[in-house]
Amino acid sequence: MMVPSINVDFVSRRRRASRGGLLVLAAGVAAAAWTVLDYRGLAAQSAAIERQIDAVKPHALRGSRAAPTDDGRALEDATEAVRELGLPWSELLDELEAAGESSKDIALLSIEPDHEKRRVRIEAEARTLPAAIAFTQHLQSAGALAYPLLDSHKVRSDQVERPVHFEMTAEWRLPR
Repeated sequence: MMVPSINVDFVSRRRRASRGGLLVLAAGVAAAAWTVLDYRGLAAQSAAIERQIDAVKPHALRGSRAAPTDDGRALEDATEAVRELGLPWSELLDELEAAGESSKDIALLSIEPDHEKRRVRIEAEARTLPAAIAFTQHLQSAGALAYPLLDSHKVRSDQVERPVHFEMTAEWRLPR
């Protein structure tokens, strides 16, 4: 058997590229160029967003130390309104009304919620000290407030009826 001869010629001319090969090369170059341009556009958008974040950071870090602008005050007012609307006011008012009906001698003067501490401060007047204590005991058995305690009381001797002005605080049981 005869072994075919191997022709090794390192100096021969190169073959010309085919049209299909040139088309694939052109498509690859176009895709690479499009990718580079798209990357540059996204990098510019990212840099613009980073600049906006950096511009906002000093204002956010200042917090309450800086004097708020009109927009800042409006935002704070809106946030406060949303907080107050989110509180279960109807439950609290129903319980206060029920406690007041058990003793007709109570007049509520103010109700002040403290959102951060989840507490509520109630200021009221009663005709007598036992009526104020009964009001507090009724709220202790209710469900919207936890640990309602009589903080202070004072007989108002400057008025003819001599009402008892009292203040109490309680933890507000917020819905979860």
